[in-house]
Amino acid sequence: MSGIVPVQLHRWPWSVGNPKETVDLSQGCVSDDFCGSPVLSVIEHAKVLLGRRYEKFLPFGPAYSSFYGPCQLYQVPHGIISEKNGGKVLSWGNGRRITVVSSSCRPQQILLQVKGAVPSVIKGDGEKHESQLYRTVLAWSNFFDECIQKSLDTNLRNKLPWSNILKLLEEIAAQDKDPRMALIVRIAERLDKQLPRVVHAARRILVRERNMVPAPRVAETDTACLRWYVRQPGTTSAQKAAANNHRLLAVTRRESLDTLENMVLKDFLGRCRTECRRYLSFDCTEQQRNQSERGRRVNAFGHMCETLKSLPQMQNISLPPLAVRPNYVLQNDSRYKRIWELYLKLLRREEAEDRLWDWQARTWADIARMLVNVALISLEGKEGCPRRFELKEILKSAFAILPEQRLGSRIERGCEPGPFEVRPAHSGEAGAILEIVHPTLAGEHPITKDLGRLGGHLYLVFTPLNGKQQTVLVLWAVHTAGGDPKTRPAWHDIANSASMALNRHRVILEERATKIPLLRAFVLANDLDAKEPEIYSASEGIVHLVRIPTNQKSWEAAVENIALVLEEALEVVI
Repeated sequence: MSGIVPVQLHRWPWSVGNPKETVDLSQGCVSDDFCGSPVLSVIEHAKVLLGRRYEKFLPFGPAYSSFYGPCQLYQVPHGIISEKNGGKVLSWGNGRRITVVSSSCRPQQILLQVKGAVPSVIKGDGEKHESQLYRTVLAWSNFFDECIQKSLDTNLRNKLPWSNILKLLEEIAAQDKDPRMALIVRIAERLDKQLPRVVHAARRILVRERNMVPAPRVAETDTACLRWYVRQPGTTSAQKAAANNHRLLAVTRRESLDTLENMVLKDFLGRCRTECRRYLSFDCTEQQRNQSERGRRVNAFGHMCETLKSLPQMQNISLPPLAVRPNYVLQNDSRYKRIWELYLKLLRREEAEDRLWDWQARTWADIARMLVNVALISLEGKEGCPRRFELKEILKSAFAILPEQRLGSRIERGCEPGPFEVRPAHSGEAGAILEIVHPTLAGEHPITKDLGRLGGHLYLVFTPLNGKQQTVLVLWAVHTAGGDPKTRPAWHDIANSASMALNRHRVILEERATKIPLLRAFVLANDLDAKEPEIYSASEGIVHLVRIPTNQKSWEAAVENIALVLEEALEVVI
């Protein structure tokens, strides 16, 4: 094995050190079953790249000690494991500690073939269609775009108070009549009246051409026409024209719509029509298409785009080049400038779809962290409702949304609320300080820096004010919706697997460190078919699993279930 980077594939984020849920990838090719959110463990200081785009994987949590030396976890992109023939991951060393393959330092290729992962496109009725999972991932991205839109109403740019996220989830849950907001809805609202005027009064240019015209109508010539004229038989103009049916080569001008701005306009119409169909087929019920304001607007806008694109004058317009560089008209003409801005948003969205699909497990981890943070805010209680615990936020923080995804992530790390001072309600007993630690920052915290082997997506650190032992509540976010429900393990089995892993990690950590906190954990697993969230407990009761629907309308109820799990943990800690 000299020169080979040790790489292992783990079925679950908590499966490090479990040979039953771990596959060695050193042979370069592996086949395994998909369960939910598999992770790679690679020796530290090695680079891991996605083969198709040479995209560098981001570390997942702090490094941890292993038989091979310090190792690092990485989340596996769903796009490569859902491919029919598997996907390639490249890995090679970066530093003196690792010698890879040979002295040539060629990258080590690993072919992953994971069975049961849902693809982006499925076949049905003899045609290919976007899978429900693919559309769900796009809906998740639209949720964060809606959060950014909401932030425009505040003084915070791309930020919202955490309490506003709770209100937004309540609004989404109450949207029985109207479908969710999306980019195509905003485009329809802004351009439903302006777009027909732009198409019918599209900018035209005069194109210079050389054509054979009747001799009396020759008005302009150039050097090419003169060279042709000299080569014709005869000595006079009449003789030269007579030899060509009384026609001469001359410069003419023809009105044309085939300009860059009109190319963009035509492509924009087609993309809008596609987005309207996608929105109506996935985000709207049959009743919402005809009765909701958004459904009717998008439906009418889609038909209008199709009608405008089929006009005779639009047929002779070419498609824009792959890399469009805006000209003066697109940047300064008031009619085309707005279309160009929205066209860029559509292009960026389509470019981001591939990365969102590849890194959808990271997107779900962001959503799970958001739901946990919102559940903590909800524990502060509503007016008139009794509270079991008093949560006082010591330092205020806001929900920070990234304008564009970064390998599937849409939430800025370190924007978690807190720290909190937690005490029993209406009691003088000493409470605890609650800190919420993001996995990318866990290596900087004195308690979580040694917990990298746990593979947690969030760490809730409780420090009792009475000096008792600290407790860490670990969140595992698993993307079970990405697998086939027929082959997916039972929910109780998933909870038991996490519970046994927590006990195993506790034993290993106690052998290698002097001061280890008490460990508890809970799992947030998503499900495409679920209508309401449900809670499952492991046999020992230390680990709980919350099954969460992928539909955003059920996230408010999911927050309530997560709050119950957090309250149970608070009762043990305080």
